[in-house]
Amino acid sequence: MKCPHCQKSFNPYKYEIPDWIDQEAWDSFVKMRKTLKKPLSNRGIKMAITQLEGYKNEGYNITEIIDNSVFKCYLGLFPSNEQQARLINQREFRAAEAKKLNLPRCADPETISRVKALKEERFEIGRKLRGSMGNSKMLFKDRLNQITKELKDLNDGIVKLEYKGGDA
Repeated sequence: MKCPHCQKSFNPYKYEIPDWIDQEAWDSFVKMRKTLKKPLSNRGIKMAITQLEGYKNEGYNITEIIDNSVFKCYLGLFPSNEQQARLINQREFRAAEAKKLNLPRCADPETISRVKALKEERFEIGRKLRGSMGNSKMLFKDRLNQITKELKDLNDGIVKLEYKGGDA
């Protein structure tokens, strides 16, 4: 196919796409666009990849988005309603988990899991501490102090992110 602007030959199948985009799904999208007589240009591919990168950063499954667009013969790349609902439910669940742990809504899943594990460990150590004596009591207290410090550091990091307007 020739580019209408510069009249140079351009093959969208040979465009190097990022490795996080499934090659087979991408090729089917390129083929579908060609079948609809709306082939992708060099600039169109760059724009589509930028759009997919945005979806990826939001947590969408890129292959599902491409497959949805091919299945419905969309000229653009759009997530399905089911995929959008699933992502909203995940975000709401994560926000509820963060609230239970007294964390801001912007807390990422790894931080939520880590805080949850630390709080469970702190509870267990507190339980063991009541029945311990001597050196083991000191070890438990040291670990409790470490956990408290790590929880504070995690929370401080999230608050800084939230204050800067970042979204984890």
